[in-house]
Amino acid sequence: MYFAGLIISGQGFLVAITCQHVSYFLRSQEDTLRKFPECSPYFTGQDVEKAVAVVASMTDGSLENVAAAVRLTFGPAMWLCFVLHAIGVEIYVRQPASLPSRTPKMETMN
Repeated sequence: MYFAGLIISGQGFLVAITCQHVSYFLRSQEDTLRKFPECSPYFTGQDVEKAVAVVASMTDGSLENVAAAVRLTFGPAMWLCFVLHAIGVEIYVRQPASLPSRTPKMETMN
């Protein structure tokens, strides 16, 4: 997933992240408002679920950008893992009977 984040870095992808999370990443209300002035309704209580567009970048160095890159690549990485495991299981199950079995023999208790 790290390499996927590196690939999308610098491509200009934007991810919507709530001001609550951005404020947590930046550690202060002042830093959040300086970098994301759109978050002012969140801090005044007018819109507590306000979200802002954050650039997805692993190379920028700021925590909110790294989080955006991870969020952007997590879904496709999960689907890729699911497909690879499904294909691997199908190959394992459909092995020809002439090949030696890779599973241990079970002893019967008769």
